[in-house]
Amino acid sequence: MSQTMQISPKFFVKERDMYISWNEAFWREFFQNSIDAVSSKIDISVSQTGDTAWVTFKDNGTGFSREVAENIYFVLGETTKDGISTVGGRGRARIVTCFSHTQYELWSQDWYAIGHGSQYDITDSPFIKGCTVKVCVDATKNGYAVNMEEALYRYLGLAQLNCKVTVNGNIWNSWCYRNRHIRDLSFGKVYANKSGGKNSGYLIVRVLGTPMFTTWVGGQSQVVVEISPVESRRVLVSNRDSLTREANEELSRFIRELTIETDTVLRDRTLRRRYDIGNPLVTRLEPKGVYEDIPYHKIPDNYNFSAKNFNTSGFCHTDTNVSQFSGEEIDNLISGAIIICETTNPAVKRVFDSYLPQNWRTENQNTYPYKTYMKGRVKRDLLRIWTACCDAILSYWLEVVDLPIVHWIPGFIFSDNYVALHQNEGNYHSLLINPVDKQGKLIFSISKREDLCRLIALASHEIVHIGCTGHDERFANGLTDLDEVTRSKTSKILRKMTDVLKNA
Repeated sequence: MSQTMQISPKFFVKERDMYISWNEAFWREFFQNSIDAVSSKIDISVSQTGDTAWVTFKDNGTGFSREVAENIYFVLGETTKDGISTVGGRGRARIVTCFSHTQYELWSQDWYAIGHGSQYDITDSPFIKGCTVKVCVDATKNGYAVNMEEALYRYLGLAQLNCKVTVNGNIWNSWCYRNRHIRDLSFGKVYANKSGGKNSGYLIVRVLGTPMFTTWVGGQSQVVVEISPVESRRVLVSNRDSLTREANEELSRFIRELTIETDTVLRDRTLRRRYDIGNPLVTRLEPKGVYEDIPYHKIPDNYNFSAKNFNTSGFCHTDTNVSQFSGEEIDNLISGAIIICETTNPAVKRVFDSYLPQNWRTENQNTYPYKTYMKGRVKRDLLRIWTACCDAILSYWLEVVDLPIVHWIPGFIFSDNYVALHQNEGNYHSLLINPVDKQGKLIFSISKREDLCRLIALASHEIVHIGCTGHDERFANGLTDLDEVTRSKTSKILRKMTDVLKNA
């Protein structure tokens, strides 16, 4: 004669305690069930004394029938959630919400049940819409009482639900809004609030606005990763408080990027206006010797920025012949410049068009004697000087690191985060300078030596990024080596920068 396996109540308690934070998972599973049931209203009441809390969770969703209760809900591992618009489907939520506690009661459609652990009684009941669950919660964790109401508020502070939620009669409206979409992962979209919001320094993983888990990443920004319901079944573990290995590795890579290169990772590229003025006219520079003409070259991972190309004084053995650009040749180069606007600042947006080369033109002044002037001359001259600066430093840098040809193009970047920026454009590099401050005013004077020296420092920083994308030790060593060279060549670089304005 076959026997039915008995399940001790202790089994459910042990399963509950396997969650990283079961008291927050308790609320997550309730909310997720209601969202999957297309609820538009959720009412919650919480009353706690010591380590015992009475929780009532009521929604107006679809609910489920007595047949589903007996054949699915009270059968571990079974589930009705197999659609692409639902998140659950693991058959575990009922353990943390009901079976692991002192007592639970459920009402839905035309039935009512009361139980403890795996034992329950079910009877017919007057019809109700949605589902109501009342639980006498064993509110202990590691032998200590936990506050279930505080856990609820913490959870709601991470959520953004498209339904009305009341807690003990008060409407909840302090949602964690996801803010701007900044990039995509293979399993979801990433949103960021750079000002931090309510959860500054945290990365929140959610599905349909329902938090699954959080990770501390530091910094000021609040980051939200929204996983699609379809992908959630593939990438979330059964407890839904972490990701499967492959997805976790991808998220970990993103977090490493975020902690090291916060501004770069959180750039809002959806705001970008980009102008490639004509076909890029790429300067090709090469150090002494014969090299294969390849379009792009990265510094090998094992490259050692050493003093092999330096003498005991720290300077280059040889003086590279830097390209001699005339003003006309510089103008040919900047006619193919890249101009990018990705700012949210209205003052900067207003001046952006005036920095486009097609808006620079020569006009006659209505004065006597008549004079001609160039509208946009200062902006053109700044781009000329920046181009000559990058060209000179690139020539020195290529000799120091012993690299083959580098293809590049100058340009402007209007950004809330950068004064200068290097970008790998695929088969060439762009070296961009931000010419304005937050008020949209020009921040560089082409007649001041200190401003020209600042351009040299900015160009050096971005040129080293051609081989080192991050700000790691390799980058620091490379920048130190290049700075030693540029300090010894400052007067030559400055002369080449000012020479391009002659006969302009």
